[in-house]
Amino acid sequence: MKKHLLAILTVFLMTTSFAQDWTRTYSTYFGGYMAENIFASVQDSDGNFFVAGTSRSDNMPVTTGAHQPFFAGGTRDGFIAKFNSENDLIWCTYFGGNGQDVIYGLAVDISGIYFCGQTESDNLTTTPDAHQSSYSANMDAFVGRLAQDGSIDWSTYYGGDGMDSFDDMMVYNGYLYCVGHTWSTDDVTTNNAVQSEINGVGDGLITIFSTSGDVEYSSYFGGNGVDYIQAIDVDAAQNIYISGQTSSTSGLNTDGAYWENIAGGDDAFVAKLSSDYETEWCTYFGGSNNENGKGIALDGSNNIWITGNTGSSDLTTTPDALMTTYADQNGEDDCYILQLNNMGEMMWSTYFGGNSYDGVDELVYGHGRIFFGGYSDSNNMPTTNNALQEEDEQYADCVLAIFNTNHTLEYCTYYGAEGSDFARSLAITADGVAVAGDSGSESFMATPDAYKSMIADGFPDGFYTFFDIENISAIKNMSSDEMTIYPNPAMNQMMITSPSAIYRYDIMDISGRIVRSENALQAKQVIVPTDMLASGTYVVQAFTSQGIYTTKLIKQ
Repeated sequence: MKKHLLAILTVFLMTTSFAQDWTRTYSTYFGGYMAENIFASVQDSDGNFFVAGTSRSDNMPVTTGAHQPFFAGGTRDGFIAKFNSENDLIWCTYFGGNGQDVIYGLAVDISGIYFCGQTESDNLTTTPDAHQSSYSANMDAFVGRLAQDGSIDWSTYYGGDGMDSFDDMMVYNGYLYCVGHTWSTDDVTTNNAVQSEINGVGDGLITIFSTSGDVEYSSYFGGNGVDYIQAIDVDAAQNIYISGQTSSTSGLNTDGAYWENIAGGDDAFVAKLSSDYETEWCTYFGGSNNENGKGIALDGSNNIWITGNTGSSDLTTTPDALMTTYADQNGEDDCYILQLNNMGEMMWSTYFGGNSYDGVDELVYGHGRIFFGGYSDSNNMPTTNNALQEEDEQYADCVLAIFNTNHTLEYCTYYGAEGSDFARSLAITADGVAVAGDSGSESFMATPDAYKSMIADGFPDGFYTFFDIENISAIKNMSSDEMTIYPNPAMNQMMITSPSAIYRYDIMDISGRIVRSENALQAKQVIVPTDMLASGTYVVQAFTSQGIYTTKLIKQ
């Protein structure tokens, strides 16, 4: 074992492996003369790309024959647009009425394009065979399907006597899975519901449709507080995985859950439901402040990855976390990334953030990697040496981060300019990943061949960007002559010095076990106590925005 480790160490110290650029292959704005937000995006098997969200503009580029070629009034209408593989606009349609309408979810299969969201309009388009043809009260969820030419196949309201919303969706094996939240006490569950009555003020909502619009199953999911389901994934056996936010102190978690008790404020929660909708397990995840569960994804081994926002400085993190401590000393939110096995047990947990507000809206799995999409007002996010943009601009910027399933941060970049820019949606594409959201930056988000090259004056537009994953490789391992350790051999302490700020270091013994780690440092010189180390040979890795520096340490 020792011989093998020293051989590997020699390779680290004598070679420099440079990561290729992650190519931004195409980027465009999309919108009218007022404000747009893109909340959902997806690519189909033919390379067509779809975006959806909400618009305040009455001059969106709707196309001839669009389902709804006009802005229907109210404060906002939903919209859906289709681009072909050459990034030409094929069609664009509004979907809205006389109130506020927002599309949050988008999915595609061979039958068409599915969408869902929330509405305050009492005159939305519903089709003759709709499950619910009229508006109920306060705010309703809605769901529908468009054909490939943009015409309407079916559409329905979904709600009761309270406020209802569908916030995420996916289509799989002939079923359409919609999740969200409800404050309604009637008309939102089916006879086969596992939970047929609301438990608290508001509960999560799980509704499953056939792809032709028939309601197959619908149930509350919640405890004695307020619960929101914010994300969903489904495995090959049609087990359902959900994450969200809860204030419930009882009625939600299962016996034997990894975290059985709410930690304080609102916690995130994660649950696995069987294919017949019974809860196999449900666990909290949180600290003394508030958390949510904005994104969930299954990797190739059916492990569960969750992300969200946190205001807690006492989250549970694992020793090999990228960041073991809350990075924002001003009390604004950080993000977290959590990995559970299929039994709901923790495998890995890390903070992810910087010295100001950081947020996340999406997490997806594809190409053997975990993709994180969010935004940051911090100036010290752990950008990698192959980043498209290593530094943040004046206001919030998008953040795209990519981890392999062994928890290594392969890529992290800011993405934005002089305005506020937010990544709201990620979509796995044939060549990599698409980032979509809204931007207040005037022209940075557009490539020369963009459909729309500038935003409307003074208002944010939607945008989407393709990144080519073929050009990514592991983060650069810098040669040891660019980092120094003094003294070496060391006795009670040593100093690590690097050309760029160190945000984390690891010390590993000859078996590869991390014996000491510290993060959230942001200094070019770090003093490290070594008196607790046994005599012997160690590997030291310093993580910086320029790469990972690796060298050998002798402890006397």
